[in-house]
Amino acid sequence: MAMAIRAWEDGGISVAQAAERFCVPPGTLNYRLNGTRLDGLKSGPSPLLEVETENEVADYASKRAELGIRFSKTNFKKYVSEIAKKKGKVFKNALLSERWWSQIKRRHKIPLLNPFRASAIKRKGMEVSKVCKYFSALKAIMDTHQLNEKPHCIWSMDKVELLLEHRPSNVVRGMQSETSDLVQPTTIVGCGNAAGDALPPFVVVDEKTSNSLKDFDSRNAPPGTTLSISASGWLRDGLPKLWFKQTFLANIGHERPQVLILDGRAARYYVELADVAGENNIVLVELPEYTSHWLQPLDRAIFGPMKLAWDCAAAEVLNNPAIALSKKQYFLLFGKAWHASFMPVLVRNGFGQTGIFPFNPRAIPQKAFISGSDYEKVLIHVGINITVDAADTAQQLVFLDEESSKDAITE
Repeated sequence: MAMAIRAWEDGGISVAQAAERFCVPPGTLNYRLNGTRLDGLKSGPSPLLEVETENEVADYASKRAELGIRFSKTNFKKYVSEIAKKKGKVFKNALLSERWWSQIKRRHKIPLLNPFRASAIKRKGMEVSKVCKYFSALKAIMDTHQLNEKPHCIWSMDKVELLLEHRPSNVVRGMQSETSDLVQPTTIVGCGNAAGDALPPFVVVDEKTSNSLKDFDSRNAPPGTTLSISASGWLRDGLPKLWFKQTFLANIGHERPQVLILDGRAARYYVELADVAGENNIVLVELPEYTSHWLQPLDRAIFGPMKLAWDCAAAEVLNNPAIALSKKQYFLLFGKAWHASFMPVLVRNGFGQTGIFPFNPRAIPQKAFISGSDYEKVLIHVGINITVDAADTAQQLVFLDEESSKDAITE
C-alpha cells in the first residue's frame, strides 16, 4: 500500500494503475489518498517483510537465476520463511502461503518456467554467459579474500551414490560372470581442497532406523568416517548442516576465511548452510545448474575412479565363493574405492581441470559449451560488450584473468 501511495504521489500513474501494479484494492487506495475511511474499516495485517527486505529477496533470486542457479517455488518459499522467522514473523504451517506467493510473484513479475530434463541440458552444453558469471564471482571472491596463493582454503563438496551391487563389464562369449542383485542405495559425501587434502567421508544409508546400521562392519571404513541414515535422501533431515558442522568445520583448521564450492541445483544446501557458514567466515560459492560435469572438481577427477575401483573390489568379492556380497562387506569395498580415488594428485587435478586453482577459465574445453547459433551473441561483463565467437570459446573467457566482476553473488 505504501509503495502504491508513493507511486501515485510521484505522478505519472492513476489510482487504478497504482492499485494494479502493487496488488492492492483500488477502493482502499482511493480512500487512503482522499483521506477518508469507511465506518468500521480496520487496517489489514502488517506486511510479512519490509519493502526493502522483500526487494532484496526478489533481487537475490533474480541474480541467482542469471548465474543459472534457480529456486523452485517451494525452495524460494522456504528461503523467505527462514528470513521471516529471524525477523520474528509468525505464520501458519511454518511455510508461506500460496496467497503470499501469488502476490509477490505479481509485484516483482517472478515467472515460473518448466524445467528441462537434466540429461538433455547436459547433452546440449553449458551456456557460456553463465559460466563467465560464475568464474567472475569466483575470481572476485579469491581476490577479495586473498586466496590466490592459498589452495588449502579452497574446498569443493559433492555427493555420489554407490549401490551395493556389481555390474561387471562385458565378458568373453561362453564364459560366466556373476552379478549381485542386492541393491542398497548409499550416498557418499566427499570434500577436498585445491591443495589435494580430503576430508573424511560422510556416508548416508537409505534406512529408517539406526538399528539397521548394525549390519555394516565399519572397521574397514576410512578413518573419521561418519555414518548416518535417511530414508528420504541426503538433502533432508538436516544432514547438510550436520555434515557442515561435524565433518567440514571440524577438519579444516582455524584459518579464515575459506571457500566452499557446492552444487547450485541443490538450493536447500544454501538455505540451510548460509547462517552457520556466515558465522564461521566460510564463503559459499554455488555452481550454475547443470554444469557440475564440467565445473565440479570431484565429478571431473574423483568419482569416476571411485566407481571403477568399487566395481573392481566387488568383482573380487564375487569371485570368492566363500564370501557373499552383503552389507557387512560394504565398507570393505568402499575403503578400497575411497583410497584409490581420493588421492592428493587426483584431487589437485580436479581443481586444475575445472579452472578453479590455479584460476584459469580456459581450462574448460570448447566442446563443453553450446555451439553454433545457440551462443548468446553478446556478453555484458563489467560494462564491456564482448562479441561471442562460437568458433573460439576460450577467447570469451580470457578477460576473466584480467578483471573480476563487480556483481559477484556471494553470501
